[in-house]
Amino acid sequence: MGANGVANMLDLSTSHMPASSPDWGDLRVVEHEHGWVVFVPGREFCESIPAWAKEVVARALDFDCILINFDQDSEVVEGLP
Repeated sequence: MGANGVANMLDLSTSHMPASSPDWGDLRVVEHEHGWVVFVPGREFCESIPAWAKEVVARALDFDCILINFDQDSEVVEGLP
């Protein structure tokens, strides 16, 4: 948890996900009206992450994020698949 109880979240467009139903592997995921929220695992669990999500999870970990929000209305982030 960040300072003052504020947690970091990586906010991404659903364009960063596979076009068909994504394989979430062992990731904990909650679907919402416009996408999905993913709970970022610790680095020790990164081997079990589906290939399509590895770079996104690595970016989230680099910024100490605890959540990734894939939302159809969010921005596409350059440099991520």
